[in-house]
Amino acid sequence: MILWNLWVAEKSTFDAAVVAHVEVKDKDGQVLDSQGFKGAASRWGTSYSPEEYRKALSDAVVELLKNMFNNDAFIKSLG
Repeated sequence: MILWNLWVAEKSTFDAAVVAHVEVKDKDGQVLDSQGFKGAASRWGTSYSPEEYRKALSDAVVELLKNMFNNDAFIKSLG
């Protein structure tokens, strides 16, 4: 199960954060691991551009995934 929280603030840059709570369960539904992960990114862009918001969120998601898959305990729980 993954619960997401997405956030972008437009200042002189687009600052994005993605926070996820991830649970890994076995086939019987027992929780093997439960952790929170975060990814953040900042990029320059033009004002109120939907594309820039998407890019900032995409960069933050990439950082979140890096944090997840560089976490040895999380990887071990995947079996």
